[in-house]
Amino acid sequence: MYSEYFRNSLVLVLVLVTVLAKIVLAFDKVNSSIETYSPGVLAIVIENEKLLEQNLDQKVIENLKLITEKKSLNNFEKSSLYFLLGTAYFKSNDFLNSNEIFLNILSYDGIPLLLHLESLKRLTVKSLSKDQKDYVETRT
Repeated sequence: MYSEYFRNSLVLVLVLVTVLAKIVLAFDKVNSSIETYSPGVLAIVIENEKLLEQNLDQKVIENLKLITEKKSLNNFEKSSLYFLLGTAYFKSNDFLNSNEIFLNILSYDGIPLLLHLESLKRLTVKSLSKDQKDYVETRT
């Protein structure tokens, strides 16, 4: 049941992020560019979403740890991949790494609001330090 809920939530987030991006782009006459997935990154996202659905969290962690360090990724791509990585840590009950990843997502400017909000929701408050809680308060 948790897996189905997670899968549905992840699909909903991706759909909402896409819809929100299209709406913002349609109304933003000044800034007509928006960061999107390159075809290679989209394939990585889809592959790792499937692995998360199969509860292969450790495989997702292995796949994404090196990829997220690439400098050629835009903020949208990095934050999306970090979200999947943080989710894999969360599902593995590794809340310290999960929180670190979700806090990293919050540091990016210009990411979709829904991705920002979902990252906030996934933080495990009991595992946050005082400094991290203060940081989260400034990012909300």
